Amino acid sequence: MLEGDGVERRRIASAQTGPVVRAHIRAPNGNKLASQLLRDSSGWFDLNDLRVARHVIWEPAELAMCEACLDPDGRIKALNRNERAGAHFDDFQKRLRTEGLPHTRVLSGD
Repeated sequence: MLEGDGVERRRIASAQTGPVVRAHIRAPNGNKLASQLLRDSSGWFDLNDLRVARHVIWEPAELAMCEACLDPDGRIKALNRNERAGAHFDDFQKRLRTEGLPHTRVLSGD
């Protein structure tokens, strides 16, 4: 796991093909914020519109995990991977840098 800097992060996890499986807002009233964001966007939210620090986890294969910490502007601040994700790491970085984050229908909160 990436070490935090004390900033509340929004956790985003995606599956092998890239679509977001879930996005979770960890903050006071995060559940209310998540519901409001989905409601305001007709149930299809662009995660690039979250102007907060984000912690992204991509699981491209069984037991493989790539991670990134993004600043509020979407710039990559830290990257990490486990051994099994080695073959997917370049693709993960490239997609984050060129495409940003995808949309999601699953947004929850604390």
